[in-house]
Amino acid sequence: MVDDTEAHADEEAVGSAVRDYMRSHVLDLLQRKGLANSPDLQVCPRCGERTIHPDVPATYGVDRRDKSRVCAACSAESDVMKIMLPRFEVDIGGEGEGGG
Repeated sequence: MVDDTEAHADEEAVGSAVRDYMRSHVLDLLQRKGLANSPDLQVCPRCGERTIHPDVPATYGVDRRDKSRVCAACSAESDVMKIMLPRFEVDIGGEGEGGG
């Protein structure tokens, strides 16, 4: 039986690879659309990078905790870590206990 509470030996490396891939994908997308230097780019509240464009949904995700926009790289890294480390998953959407 697998113990889901054990840390994966390469969790940080996987998280970093996912972040790097998504960040480069978004930068390429913004470049192709001519938006790489757009004044409409917004700063990610998690990492501080200006890669969120409100008119390009592929550049951001929504943080379920406070409904704020985070960059696609932070969103993808967070999703992967939740999959790899289920012990850190918490009831952030109200779909679990205590909602009546």
